[in-house]
Amino acid sequence: PGNDAVVSKENAAISFELGGQWILKTKNDRLFPYIGFGLPFDYARASAFDPTPLVDEGPRHAEITSYGVQAVAGVDYYLAKVVFCGFDIKPISYTYAVSTKSGGSGLMDLEADTDTVSFFAQFSFKVGFKF
Repeated sequence: PGNDAVVSKENAAISFELGGQWILKTKNDRLFPYIGFGLPFDYARASAFDPTPLVDEGPRHAEITSYGVQAVAGVDYYLAKVVFCGFDIKPISYTYAVSTKSGGSGLMDLEADTDTVSFFAQFSFKVGFKF
C-alpha cells in the first residue's frame, strides 16, 4: 500500500529506404552527377501502461506508419581518391502516413491518415568515404 505503481513506457522506431541511382558521365573524372529514386518506410510506436488500480485502463499506444516514393537528383565531387562531398535534393516526393492512437481497453481507436506531396525539398549535404 505504501508503494507507488511503476508506470511502463516503451518506444520503438524503424526507418529505412530502398532505392537506386544512375550516375551520369562527365568529362571531369571527379564530378559525378546522378538521378535516382527512393522508397522510404518509417514506423514508430510509443506505449504506456499504468497498473494503478484506480487508473488501470490497459496499455495505451500511439503509432505512425508512413511510406512513399521520391525522385532524387544530386552531385558528388571527389576531393581525393576516397573522399567526396556531395549535395542532393528530392525534386518530387510523395508520402502516405497513418497515425493510430489506442486509449486503452474499452476505448475506440482513433485514426488519421494523410497524403503529402512536396517539390524541391529534403535537401542534404554530405561528406563520405569510398571503400
